[in-house]
Amino acid sequence: MSRGRKILEVSISIAFLGTALAVLVEVRDLPPGLIDPLGSAPVPRWTSILLLLLSFAMLARVLLPSHFGAVHETETAEDEFPERPRATFGVAALTIVYVLVLSSRAVGYGVLTASFVFALVILLGRGRAGAFWIGLLLGTLVGFGCEYLFTQIFVVDLPTWR
Repeated sequence: MSRGRKILEVSISIAFLGTALAVLVEVRDLPPGLIDPLGSAPVPRWTSILLLLLSFAMLARVLLPSHFGAVHETETAEDEFPERPRATFGVAALTIVYVLVLSSRAVGYGVLTASFVFALVILLGRGRAGAFWIGLLLGTLVGFGCEYLFTQIFVVDLPTWR
Protein backbone atom coordinates (compact mmCIF):
# COMPACT_ATOMS: atom_id res chain seq x y z
CA MET A 1 0.00 0.00 0.00
CA SER A 2 1.41 3.36 -0.98
CA ARG A 3 2.20 6.04 1.59
CA GLY A 4 -0.45 8.40 0.22
CA ARG A 5 -3.14 5.74 0.42
CA LYS A 6 -2.15 4.90 4.00
CA ILE A 7 -2.41 8.56 4.99
CA LEU A 8 -5.82 8.82 3.32
CA GLU A 9 -7.17 5.71 5.04
CA VAL A 10 -5.83 6.77 8.44
CA SER A 11 -7.37 10.23 7.96
CA ILE A 12 -10.74 8.78 7.00
CA SER A 13 -10.80 6.37 9.91
CA ILE A 14 -9.84 9.14 12.37
CA ALA A 15 -12.63 11.33 10.95
CA PHE A 16 -15.13 8.49 11.41
CA LEU A 17 -13.83 7.87 14.93
CA GLY A 18 -14.41 11.53 15.78
CA THR A 19 -17.90 11.46 14.29
CA ALA A 20 -18.82 8.29 16.19
CA LEU A 21 -17.52 9.72 19.47
CA ALA A 22 -19.45 12.95 18.93
CA VAL A 23 -22.65 10.98 18.30
CA LEU A 24 -22.06 8.91 21.45
CA VAL A 25 -21.64 12.07 23.50
CA GLU A 26 -24.78 13.68 22.07
CA VAL A 27 -26.90 10.53 22.45
CA ARG A 28 -26.44 10.64 26.23
CA ASP A 29 -28.73 13.68 26.41
CA LEU A 30 -31.64 12.20 24.46
CA PRO A 31 -34.79 11.88 26.56
CA PRO A 32 -36.55 8.54 26.92
CA GLY A 33 -39.33 7.87 24.43
CA LEU A 34 -42.96 8.62 25.25
CA ILE A 35 -44.42 5.64 23.41
CA ASP A 36 -41.42 3.47 22.55
CA PRO A 37 -39.95 1.82 25.68
CA LEU A 38 -36.41 2.13 24.30
CA GLY A 39 -36.63 5.76 23.28
CA SER A 40 -34.76 7.38 20.44
CA ALA A 41 -31.21 6.70 21.64
CA PRO A 42 -30.54 3.02 20.76
CA VAL A 43 -30.32 3.37 16.97
CA PRO A 44 -27.75 6.21 16.92
CA ARG A 45 -25.90 4.66 19.87
CA TRP A 46 -25.48 1.26 18.20
CA THR A 47 -24.74 2.85 14.84
CA SER A 48 -21.94 4.90 16.37
CA ILE A 49 -20.59 1.85 18.21
CA LEU A 50 -20.54 -0.06 14.92
CA LEU A 51 -18.80 2.89 13.26
CA LEU A 52 -16.22 2.93 16.06
CA LEU A 53 -15.50 -0.78 15.63
CA LEU A 54 -15.19 -0.49 11.85
CA SER A 55 -12.91 2.55 12.19
CA PHE A 56 -10.64 0.70 14.61
CA ALA A 57 -10.57 -2.28 12.24
CA MET A 58 -9.59 0.01 9.37
CA LEU A 59 -6.84 1.59 11.46
CA ALA A 60 -5.54 -1.83 12.49
CA ARG A 61 -5.51 -3.02 8.88
CA VAL A 62 -3.52 0.00 7.78
CA LEU A 63 -1.14 0.37 10.70
CA LEU A 64 -0.43 -3.21 11.78
CA PRO A 65 1.82 -5.35 9.61
CA SER A 66 0.02 -8.02 7.65
CA HIS A 67 1.58 -11.40 7.03
CA PHE A 68 -1.10 -12.49 4.57
CA GLY A 69 -0.27 -11.72 0.98
CA ALA A 70 2.63 -9.45 1.86
CA VAL A 71 4.98 -11.34 -0.46
CA HIS A 72 2.87 -10.86 -3.59
CA GLU A 73 1.41 -7.45 -2.80
CA THR A 74 2.01 -5.10 -5.69
CA GLU A 75 -0.06 -2.21 -6.88
CA THR A 76 -1.08 -2.31 -10.49
CA ALA A 77 -3.49 -0.35 -12.59
CA GLU A 78 -5.86 -3.34 -12.53
CA ASP A 79 -6.35 -2.94 -8.76
CA GLU A 80 -7.80 0.54 -9.12
CA PHE A 81 -11.35 1.40 -10.07
CA PRO A 82 -11.80 2.85 -13.54
CA GLU A 83 -12.79 6.50 -13.65
CA ARG A 84 -16.34 7.02 -14.81
CA PRO A 85 -17.15 10.72 -14.57
CA ARG A 86 -20.43 10.44 -16.48
CA ALA A 87 -21.68 7.79 -14.06
CA THR A 88 -20.58 9.95 -11.13
CA PHE A 89 -22.53 12.94 -12.41
CA GLY A 90 -25.47 10.67 -13.24
CA VAL A 91 -25.64 9.34 -9.69
CA ALA A 92 -25.39 12.88 -8.29
CA ALA A 93 -28.13 14.12 -10.64
CA LEU A 94 -30.43 11.18 -9.82
CA THR A 95 -29.92 11.78 -6.11
CA ILE A 96 -30.75 15.48 -6.43
CA VAL A 97 -33.88 14.70 -8.45
CA TYR A 98 -34.87 12.02 -5.90
CA VAL A 99 -34.59 14.47 -3.00
CA LEU A 100 -36.48 17.21 -4.86
CA VAL A 101 -39.34 14.93 -5.90
CA LEU A 102 -39.48 13.37 -2.42
CA SER A 103 -39.71 16.79 -0.77
CA SER A 104 -42.40 17.93 -3.21
CA ARG A 105 -44.55 14.92 -2.30
CA ALA A 106 -45.46 14.49 -5.96
CA VAL A 107 -44.82 10.74 -5.75
CA GLY A 108 -45.11 8.35 -2.82
CA TYR A 109 -42.00 7.09 -1.02
CA GLY A 110 -42.20 3.45 -2.13
CA VAL A 111 -42.72 4.17 -5.82
CA LEU A 112 -40.09 6.91 -5.88
CA THR A 113 -37.48 4.86 -4.01
CA ALA A 114 -38.10 1.81 -6.19
CA SER A 115 -37.68 3.97 -9.30
CA PHE A 116 -34.54 5.59 -7.89
CA VAL A 117 -32.85 2.28 -7.10
CA PHE A 118 -33.89 0.86 -10.48
CA ALA A 119 -32.40 3.89 -12.28
CA LEU A 120 -29.17 3.63 -10.27
CA VAL A 121 -28.73 -0.05 -11.12
CA ILE A 122 -29.38 0.63 -14.83
CA LEU A 123 -26.93 3.55 -14.80
CA LEU A 124 -24.19 1.66 -12.97
CA GLY A 125 -24.87 -1.59 -14.85
CA ARG A 126 -23.53 -0.03 -18.06
CA GLY A 127 -25.92 -1.84 -20.37
CA ARG A 128 -25.33 -5.33 -19.03
CA ALA A 129 -28.05 -7.82 -19.90
CA GLY A 130 -29.09 -8.66 -16.34
CA ALA A 131 -29.06 -5.08 -15.05
CA PHE A 132 -32.70 -4.48 -15.98
CA TRP A 133 -34.03 -7.46 -14.05
CA ILE A 134 -31.67 -6.97 -11.12
CA GLY A 135 -32.66 -3.29 -10.96
CA LEU A 136 -36.34 -4.13 -11.12
CA LEU A 137 -36.08 -6.74 -8.36
CA LEU A 138 -33.77 -4.69 -6.15
CA GLY A 139 -35.77 -1.50 -6.66
CA THR A 140 -39.03 -3.20 -5.77
CA LEU A 141 -37.57 -4.87 -2.69
CA VAL A 142 -35.80 -1.77 -1.40
CA GLY A 143 -38.54 0.73 -2.24
CA PHE A 144 -41.55 -1.10 -0.90
CA GLY A 145 -39.59 -3.01 1.75
CA CYS A 146 -38.33 0.24 3.28
CA GLU A 147 -41.80 1.75 3.07
CA TYR A 148 -43.25 -1.23 4.95
CA LEU A 149 -40.40 -1.22 7.48
CA PHE A 150 -40.71 2.48 8.27
CA THR A 151 -44.50 2.77 8.27
CA GLN A 152 -45.54 -0.54 9.85
CA ILE A 153 -42.63 -1.38 12.19
CA PHE A 154 -40.96 1.93 13.08
CA VAL A 155 -44.27 3.88 12.72
CA VAL A 156 -42.70 6.77 10.80
CA ASP A 157 -44.70 9.03 8.52
CA LEU A 158 -43.21 9.02 5.03
CA PRO A 159 -43.99 11.34 2.12
CA THR A 160 -47.11 10.17 0.30
CA TRP A 161 -49.03 11.26 -2.77
CA ARG A 162 -50.77 14.60 -2.50
